[in-house]
Amino acid sequence: MIVLETKLFPLRLDDSLLTRQRLLARIGEPGSARFIGLVAPAGFGKSTLARQWTQSHHALTSWISLDPADNSATTFWSYVVEGLRRNGLDDIGELRAHLQEAAHTNVRVLVTALINQLHQYQDRHFVLVLDDLHHIANKDIFDGLTYLVDFAPANFTLLVTSRNEPSFPLARWKVKRYAKLLYSADLVFDSQEVADLFALALDVKVSPEAAARVVGSTGGWAAALQLLSQADLKRADGALSNDKFEQALAQAKKEIDDYVAQEVLDDLPSHLRQFILEMAGAPRFDAPLCDQVRSAQDSHQILQELEARNLFLIPLDDAGQWFRFHELFRDGALHYLRQRQPEVHLQHCRNVVRACLERRLYLESVQLIMHIQAWDLLQSTLESIGNQLVRQGYHLYIIEWLNDAPQELLDQSLRLQLLKIWCLLYDNQFAAIPDLVEAVKKHPLLPEQDDTVRHELRLLEAYAARSRKDIQTASALTQSVLQDLQQINAPIKSLAYFGLGNDYYGLGRLDDAIAALKEAVTLGKLEQRFSTVLSSLGLLLWIMQIKGEFLHAINLFRQTELWVQSYHKDGPEPNIVSCWLNSSLVLIHCALGNQEHAERFLKPMLSFVDNAEPQQKLITYYTWAEFNRHCGDYPQALRHYEQAREQLEYNQRELAAFAPPVLAGKLHCLLDKGDMASAESLCALILGKSLTETSPFEAMENLSAQARYFLRKQQWRNLQETAELILALAENHGSSRYQAQAKLLHAAAMGGQNQSEAAQRLISEALALGESNDFVAMFLADDAYLRPLYANLDIAETSPAYLEKLQVTSSSQNAAPTREEEPQTQTEGLLEELSKREMEVLTLIYEGLPNKKIADRLFLAPATVKAHIRNIYGKIGAASRTEALARARHLGLL
Repeated sequence: MIVLETKLFPLRLDDSLLTRQRLLARIGEPGSARFIGLVAPAGFGKSTLARQWTQSHHALTSWISLDPADNSATTFWSYVVEGLRRNGLDDIGELRAHLQEAAHTNVRVLVTALINQLHQYQDRHFVLVLDDLHHIANKDIFDGLTYLVDFAPANFTLLVTSRNEPSFPLARWKVKRYAKLLYSADLVFDSQEVADLFALALDVKVSPEAAARVVGSTGGWAAALQLLSQADLKRADGALSNDKFEQALAQAKKEIDDYVAQEVLDDLPSHLRQFILEMAGAPRFDAPLCDQVRSAQDSHQILQELEARNLFLIPLDDAGQWFRFHELFRDGALHYLRQRQPEVHLQHCRNVVRACLERRLYLESVQLIMHIQAWDLLQSTLESIGNQLVRQGYHLYIIEWLNDAPQELLDQSLRLQLLKIWCLLYDNQFAAIPDLVEAVKKHPLLPEQDDTVRHELRLLEAYAARSRKDIQTASALTQSVLQDLQQINAPIKSLAYFGLGNDYYGLGRLDDAIAALKEAVTLGKLEQRFSTVLSSLGLLLWIMQIKGEFLHAINLFRQTELWVQSYHKDGPEPNIVSCWLNSSLVLIHCALGNQEHAERFLKPMLSFVDNAEPQQKLITYYTWAEFNRHCGDYPQALRHYEQAREQLEYNQRELAAFAPPVLAGKLHCLLDKGDMASAESLCALILGKSLTETSPFEAMENLSAQARYFLRKQQWRNLQETAELILALAENHGSSRYQAQAKLLHAAAMGGQNQSEAAQRLISEALALGESNDFVAMFLADDAYLRPLYANLDIAETSPAYLEKLQVTSSSQNAAPTREEEPQTQTEGLLEELSKREMEVLTLIYEGLPNKKIADRLFLAPATVKAHIRNIYGKIGAASRTEALARARHLGLL
């Protein structure tokens, strides 16, 4: 037999290819396994990895590139023997004799002779690479290879690459530790490898965020990354920008699509190719949906065959019922259809849309409609299911779809106009709503609509009135709609109660707002309105944190969270974050001293803030600043307070009614930082604001910040008067949070005026309120001034667990600081003198730097900084940053 020389040449590697050390380590040394299998679809870098592995070790490697012509046992084993001969297996005379008989006798005779021959060369390690084994289907060949692996000597390794799982007893081999297998999920590039690849191929720096975006767009598919790495991505600054990446991906898209068509689809059996093309339009599918689209009954068997071939099929559930195609593969299949069979492409997509609508896969249906730009189908579908999609929280999708659709489509459809207004409302785009409502009221089809549509329009008129700050009109319209809804079964009552909750909050009627919003949450669940439940719960928890009902708020959130998590169990979750909800939970957990929990709810907000609406930006920046303040990162907190103030200043009329207390937060931060000069000017500005011109939250926070300023200045009379004002407001609005804070501050004022009995009574009342609501942060904020008041306090009625959180004991003997008191020196007031390095750390804490920045500034490890801080706390007699700074100022260290 004549051997084709090039079939025995190993793959030649380009210098620009990344060596995949992570995967090479997983494969291990030659001899660590008898069989190594790299199994994945085309383009996953199987052959490249195989060659990198053989090059990284000093084994005698025989490389055979297989094709369909090698499916004959004689041809196949001839190449195996010849490959081994060229790479160190010298005496093959007996093997050649058996090759002549292989076509007529049991192939095991040949393989047995081969095993015996390999065994004679124990000083050498042989590696046989069978590249593209998927071309082989001959059972006799697989039987021979199985026999070879089962009885292979220790100096032999078989490595195969294949697009489908080869017919070997892999389970048995895994149990016996004969086999190591890497599949497509193992072969995808991770973010670090993407960054390394672009650095090697193009000398382009890729940030971790940009690398993650590349992985998300390509799925880590080696072929796509290789095509991308050949694009023009080089920039003058050597960095990869978002725009440059998107441009390069668009350039490479046609080549990727062509690769899918030529290397994958054209190479498939016709029945598999036809199935893929029929289902390519479906974002996800199961066997029944495939049967429905194809009018067939064999989809389950075909899906199993696709799985066995590793054909870019990604399971979506543990039960193995739902799947999707790899995104780039799906795009390539659709491109294949558009180029070669455009009419068939449209028909296949319409079949998928029809089946998805029948299965209530609404989101997938409209996404495919947008893909084929079937505008007539878009109108009829959104008119039918648009409200359902809004209820499920997909309003951002609908806004995008309607913006991309022809304007005349929206102009002629009254229902689509109403749908867009609801979507804008849920996205907090209030400014556009009044004009759109007026346009709907003039629509010629309005008289023909049923009562539900007219009630919807009146509710939208109410929201338009709210955007104009006409609360009286909004409330009157909403109450009227609620009365009419008693007579009909229209699922929009939750929307009405949500509107009322907003009205009552804007009017400062917090208890009425809570009642309305609780009703909105309850009805929203019954009406299956996902977005309404989130929005109503968010504002409800915001009010509850104002009132200090922290534990109740958390319990209510947990109860609703179960409903939220189960809502989209059969479909994708909308990519939305409720600004009110997450902000409320951040503030609550900060007040409870749970910074880790607070950070969990803050992070999702930060990914949306750049493109958010003004109200969302205002709330997010304020919440971010509050989180930074409670963490002791005062410079960052002040920066975010300023960003919040800018949003409020630019949108004063629109945002004033729902504005958080930004200036008060900034004053708190300056006081915590110890910047009394800046605090003084800001306090004067806040003093000029009338209590009647602000919301209850802003009024109570403004007074709270002023009171803390008076406390630091030891202006006891001003402090007492301000605390009394806070208490009156807090009692009027039912806020236990501000009642407790008022009593604490009032107690400090009494202590400063040597009225210890009154001070201890107020402290006891504050502790009772604090324990019932688990208030922590307010007791620690001014700890240095409050701790002396605990000295002779009867705390028997307060639980030890709560006192431990507050670091309170009844034996504290610290004297309250007075204006006349001379600062102590270090040696007089410290348990042990601070070292030079500890003083440096303390000074940087005073400047507001977090641990990491302190470490960078002093060229220390973060763990070392933590150790210094622990030492400072021990020497200075403090348990927190705030307390340490207060004690340090009192001792004259700062």
